[in-house]
Amino acid sequence: MAKVGVVQADLSRLGGGQVVCMNVIESLQREHEVEVLTASSVDIESLNEYADTSVEDVPVKKLGTIPQLVNKYRGRRFVLLEVALINRYVKSVREEYDVLISTVNELSLPGPAVQYVHVPQFDRSSVPGEEVDTTVYSLYNKVCKWLAQYREEDVTQSKLLANSNWTADVTENIYGIRPEVLYPPIDSQFRSAKPWNDREDGFVAVGRIEATKNYERLITIVDRLRERGYSTHLHIVGPADSDEYASHIKDLVEEREYILYEGKVPRERLFELLSGHKFGLHGKDYEHFGMAVAEMMLAGEIPFVPRSGGQQEIVNNDARLLYESEEEAVEKIAFVLEDPHEQESIRQGFPDAEQQFSRDRFKKRVEEIVREILEEQGQKTNSTVRY
Repeated sequence: MAKVGVVQADLSRLGGGQVVCMNVIESLQREHEVEVLTASSVDIESLNEYADTSVEDVPVKKLGTIPQLVNKYRGRRFVLLEVALINRYVKSVREEYDVLISTVNELSLPGPAVQYVHVPQFDRSSVPGEEVDTTVYSLYNKVCKWLAQYREEDVTQSKLLANSNWTADVTENIYGIRPEVLYPPIDSQFRSAKPWNDREDGFVAVGRIEATKNYERLITIVDRLRERGYSTHLHIVGPADSDEYASHIKDLVEEREYILYEGKVPRERLFELLSGHKFGLHGKDYEHFGMAVAEMMLAGEIPFVPRSGGQQEIVNNDARLLYESEEEAVEKIAFVLEDPHEQESIRQGFPDAEQQFSRDRFKKRVEEIVREILEEQGQKTNSTVRY
């Protein structure tokens, strides 16, 4: 048994990074002594419910007073500052662990480490879609690197994983080393065999209610479709990341009887919505992967997504489902709505989502990687865990 430290800056928010973190913990907890390193509060029951995991009570090491204060008061700003402070603190306790695993992108971690990269964070100006190529941000980035005691070789000597080929390409461009692609874990319980003709001709949009998800764009797309005579509707589902933005979206929804603001819902309700509708709609540009899109496809929906980021891989880069503007989205969706044969053709072209994005595959690979690292360190493990 080895002592494994799992680093996640913020476990108080609910999103894809937290789902990845919880599945990493679950995959290792039975075989190793796992401790979570974070700056936030940790509600294991709430996280288990959101990620549909069964993580038992796990020791939590709070990462210093200053990182905790930054986490509490930063809002959506100064994320890299928080990460840098966490990075510095983790280095100070590095010797307490046989292996460190970062689920908060790449960190400067000396020694045996696994790093799951959702998007590179210490060179955001090199990431497509990031509007940070300014003198002020460059200075901020340098200060954060200094605070983190950042060394690029600490990153490149780690075992790097990426959530998509898109992220792997970006990471390779920055660091000169290509991560192994390990798609995030998608709950196979979302698989639905509900007949296509028994589903509603409507859309479901899933994700945190925040500005980067571009819910206004999705509302406009549905507006335009209805103006063309399509009797369709939209459900907006997800926890609010900003009360102000959520209120803004609710105001828009109140003006439209064909759009429903569901907010945060139990997993049973989410499954009911996804399996009960034919189409999904996603609005975030340069989505690094898009777990919600994978859930849509697993549930049998046809998702329409922006032509950028890792979400394109989920829909097999099918041009019929990719859009660059509201106008293009409306045109492509209208074409698919009109033609049942086109709908069937699209669905037949999807990859096997359950196999490609399964939780079992994810957890098994994490376990294998940790075992390989420990064997290299001379700590043989004899794991017989089966998924």
